[in-house]
Amino acid sequence: MRVFINTMPTEDLVQLLREAGFSVVSTELESQLEGDRPIDYAWIVAEKTR
Repeated sequence: MRVFINTMPTEDLVQLLREAGFSVVSTELESQLEGDRPIDYAWIVAEKTR
């Protein structure tokens, strides 16, 4: 599943994923220019634990 979320800090999202039973495999931060301003993205790979 892929989801775009831009309303919370990456650390908070990672914590919510863990609390929901996901194992966070990797987190990568990336910055891209959109117009004249940089936009930060966090690419998070997580898998459901059993």
